[in-house]
Formats: sequence, structure tokens, C-alpha cells
Amino acid sequence: MLFFITIILLVVWFSMSRKRTSYLQEKKKENFWEKESNANHTRKTSLECLNYITIPLNLIELAGSSTDSSIMEQGKILKQLSNKKIVNLTGISNTDLKLKYGSSNLSSLTEYDQNFTQLAQTLNCIGLRFSELEDDSSAILILEFSVSCKSDISSTYKQLAQLYVNVGQAEKIDSLIESAKTLNSLMKNTILIHLEAIKKSSHALK
Repeated sequence: MLFFITIILLVVWFSMSRKRTSYLQEKKKENFWEKESNANHTRKTSLECLNYITIPLNLIELAGSSTDSSIMEQGKILKQLSNKKIVNLTGISNTDLKLKYGSSNLSSLTEYDQNFTQLAQTLNCIGLRFSELEDDSSAILILEFSVSCKSDISSTYKQLAQLYVNVGQAEKIDSLIESAKTLNSLMKNTILIHLEAIKKSSHALK
């Protein structure tokens, strides 16, 4: 008898649990579409307040003056990007962008963010190549700028941390970790894990 009562209770609990899950999912869906509707009717606002990224001239010249074909090619891209509007909007949904800046600004914002993605990738390629050529100082300059722009490319942080170890500045990994903590990206935890591992291994070498 107790067995059957237990079975009945489990069935009731399972049924209630499914209904609650279904309700929460439906509520979440309703909230999303309500928010999306509001976003689509948000008036256009000025984009002057955005945190536009300016590529330093010395970095453009550094890449442009290289005799390495790979860096030269990426340097051309860097120069082209310097004439475009670049904004890091990583982690911000299209709905939130429309709510804040107006739906008619979405195409411009998307373009600015795509420019940032290309910038982060270009800087990463240049930095890694300088490192391969054992030009640590140039690699550090490039990668530090990328970090200052809040790139979320894992290899940028890993390589910069390793370069700090190589040049005897392992203490700078702490500032890298602090920078990574401010990222609005799904890559944040992965980057932090890599940095902590490099920091730990650098201590073991002392």
C-alpha cells in the first residue's frame, strides 16, 4: 500500500513540476517578446556617447614597418580599421541595444561591433606573430592595447601573460587577471583559468 502511495505522490509531484516549468518558460517567452516590442518602438538617440576605440598611430606604424609578410598584411587591415568607427558591444543583446539607442541605430551599432571583432582578431594575429619572431616588446605593445579594448580572445591573454613571464614581469599577470574580471563575455571564466594557471606555473619557477 505504501508503495502505491509513493508512486502516486511521485506522479503528482512530477506533473506539478512539469506544469511549473512550462509556466516559467511561457512567462520568459512572453517577457522576451514584450521587451522586444518595446525595443522596436524605442526612439533613435545620439551615438556620440559611445566609447569609440581609436587605434594608436604608433601601433599602425609598428605593424606597417614590419618586413614580415603576415604582419604587413594584418597591418593593412589595422590601418583600414583606423578610419572606421569601432565600439566593443560584446555581451549586449540586440534587444538591449535597441532599447538604449533606438531600433533604427541597430545596423550602425552592429557595424561598429563587427569592426571591433575584426580589430581584436587582427591585433591577436599581429601580437602572436611578433611573439613567434621573438620580438617580445612589439608583441607586448600590441596585445596590451587589445586587452585595454577589452578583447575576449583567450589567446591574447594567454600569450601576453606568457610574455610577461619571459621578460621577467610576471607580476603584471595580476593586472591581466583584474582586466579579465571586467569582461562582459562568456569567455571570461576560461581566460581567468588560463591566467591563474600561468601565474601559478611562474611562481613554481622561482
